[in-house]
Amino acid sequence: MTEMKGLVRRLVYVSWPNFRALLAMNAVMVIIVLLCGISFQCGNLRTIYDMAAERDPEFEKEFSEMFGIMIAMLNFMAGMLPASIDVDAVLSDIRSGWNRFAYTLPVSMKKYAAANYILAGGLTVCMFAFIAVFDLLCYKLFGQPFDPAPVAVSILIITVIFVIGRLFFNLVLKVGDQEKALKYIVITVVVLVLLFPVSFIVLIEGLLPALGMDEDDIPGLVRALGGFLGRWLWLFPVAIAAILYLSYRRTVKLLERRMR
Repeated sequence: MTEMKGLVRRLVYVSWPNFRALLAMNAVMVIIVLLCGISFQCGNLRTIYDMAAERDPEFEKEFSEMFGIMIAMLNFMAGMLPASIDVDAVLSDIRSGWNRFAYTLPVSMKKYAAANYILAGGLTVCMFAFIAVFDLLCYKLFGQPFDPAPVAVSILIITVIFVIGRLFFNLVLKVGDQEKALKYIVITVVVLVLLFPVSFIVLIEGLLPALGMDEDDIPGLVRALGGFLGRWLWLFPVAIAAILYLSYRRTVKLLERRMR
């Protein structure tokens, strides 16, 4: 147990500068949103909202949709925190040559790998809990009826980020070179970033017309997707556990292979 605590603390120490920057950015966004929510309850934002709702009958619906998008974006930013810590740590280890020193320590590669997964898994669980509390508070402050769709979609996104983080972690270990690993990570991120607008264009220009729908039906599709995910939300912990186990086995093999 002492060895595991030491390994986890080392990972936190190595990743702390970048993690602290992301944490500070998220904290600023959370404070701004909460202050806006307080103003919405008893300040100028409430007055502005009521005046806009009187002038435009569709304003409440549009505000509700924008509010859901804002919640999903904030949840996505929070979901980046777990993925930022262990990949950054392994890149730092390769850069500093710590791995060569680690192989001489009386610590098994299983414990070395487990420390990374305990930290990443623990942070992911903490993010799920934070998102649940933060989203409920935001819905209450902004006077919106609770909609599980943005929360479910956000948890799905964080789960995908978690999977990609595990893949990046093993990729860095397999490559064993910082520049090559960063190159592969950058290429993958660029592909994923480009894939989103391309998928959106295909949805708007191809799939929706084929289904007899248009852009105004997108919020309804998102809510339907969120409702579907919400009904199967209990499967996410099972999927995460399975991903952790399979990826952990792969990490141990990669670490032991580098010892030979």
